[in-house]
Amino acid sequence: AIATRDPVEAGLEQLTTILRASTAAIAVRDSDHTFAVVANHDSVPTERTVGVPADSAPIEANAVATISTEADTTDAAVLLRQLGGRAGLAIPLSGDPIGTGYILLIDRLGASDHFKPDEVQLFSSLATNLASRISAVDLLNRLELQARTDALTGLANRTAIEAELERRLDDDTSTGTVLMLDLDRFKDVNDSLGHQFGDALLQLIADRLQDHLREDDLAGRLGGDEFAIVLDTQHQPDLDRHLASLTQRLTAPAEIQGVTLETGCSIGVTAWPTDSTNGVELLRFADIAMYEAKRTHQTWVRYTPSIDHASADRLALLGQIRQAIT
Repeated sequence: AIATRDPVEAGLEQLTTILRASTAAIAVRDSDHTFAVVANHDSVPTERTVGVPADSAPIEANAVATISTEADTTDAAVLLRQLGGRAGLAIPLSGDPIGTGYILLIDRLGASDHFKPDEVQLFSSLATNLASRISAVDLLNRLELQARTDALTGLANRTAIEAELERRLDDDTSTGTVLMLDLDRFKDVNDSLGHQFGDALLQLIADRLQDHLREDDLAGRLGGDEFAIVLDTQHQPDLDRHLASLTQRLTAPAEIQGVTLETGCSIGVTAWPTDSTNGVELLRFADIAMYEAKRTHQTWVRYTPSIDHASADRLALLGQIRQAIT
């Protein structure tokens, strides 16, 4: 169940069902004296924040503890009381990356409210598997985030940009714009001042992009000094204003390590569904428009099929020149 569903919800449900308990809970320590608790009351998970006294002691690690409301001063017993329980079991979330805490089983149903030795052993096994699953889910979430994030700038990477485009293009009513941005003379910065300086410049540009984005926009670094932006607008007057504002923001003088730079940029613009409804193709069109902007010394160029043909012609001419030289 915990492998195929949300591990917290499924785990709490299974613990109460298999071990015939009134309530199961997962408590994760927020601070020294506060826990975030998800408790399964009547099969409905509820969330709350629970405080514990400063003198409450943690229970022993890697072992199941029997807890009660009678003269028990551990933090797990305090949590038990806060959740309305009389007696129960607790096991630490030892080694879990989301923080120190407990899995709790509260109030055995039936003639006796105390859990039997075989039930304690079963709880230990089930709770350990649940804790491992919660750790695995957290780890997978972090790995997925890393796989979609550019390590240097913290922006989305090419994979994330392509995935976001495909997500938006799945909606037949969706419209939007893709911008491809390249910094002018970035190689000169790297060659003259070093790659460390170049990396700092890229991080500064990324921060400026993030500050300029609206809620539904996404910016990413595709590699080197190339950035892509997915915009939620295609209306030309709005787009012109956005491009003017973005260009002004990006080309403002920047001071890095005591050196003041004025950076230029070239921007290629393409739109869906006007130009294409394919994410990879849209990125290619934006790239073609960007190089046309760089070639013609314009700040931005909107993609048209004519510049695409010109690009193909130039590539063909380049191949012919190489053959001629040979």
